Amino acid sequence: MNRRSFLQDASLLAASSFLSLPAGAAAPG
Repeated sequence: MNRRSFLQDASLLAASSFLSLPAGAAAPG
């Protein structure tokens, strides 16, 4: 497992979760 690919995966995961936070908060229920 390359350190670079791991960092890319982690950053993509953090970005996707960060982008989904406002959408989840704005959507009722």
